Amino acid sequence: MNQRLQMFLAAEGITQSQFADEIQVAKSSVSNIIAGRNNPSYDFILNLSTHYPDLNLEWVLTGKGRMYRSGKDAFSAADETPLLFGKEDSEEKAPIDENPEIVTEKPDPVESVILAGLKESSPKNSENSAKRISKIIIFYDDNSFVEVR
Repeated sequence: MNQRLQMFLAAEGITQSQFADEIQVAKSSVSNIIAGRNNPSYDFILNLSTHYPDLNLEWVLTGKGRMYRSGKDAFSAADETPLLFGKEDSEEKAPIDENPEIVTEKPDPVESVILAGLKESSPKNSENSAKRISKIIIFYDDNSFVEVR
């Protein structure tokens, strides 16, 4: 469940702290659930369902089904946005894995170019030079993702 909660936070584009404030629970409660130290309480689940009514609680708790009840996952948002290059293939798409596993293999060449660009553009002697990127998550339109550390 902790990985699905992390995926939900990434899809919503919010931090653990923002999430805790939104559903009105202690920040440590969210941190402990995501770290796998605790299971969510009834109040946590109730507040989650109240503040995010479109979130599929069955998916959060068991991994079954889609992330959102309406069928509009963050992973399928590409269906609504125009394509950057050319037309989409009219081939039948492969089934979507509802529970993708985290892959920590070497990035493919496109990802390497992105990461190289990030390294080149990072500030050398500024106030922000102490900040370092700890993780980048790349989401693909087939509902899979790659975690690059």
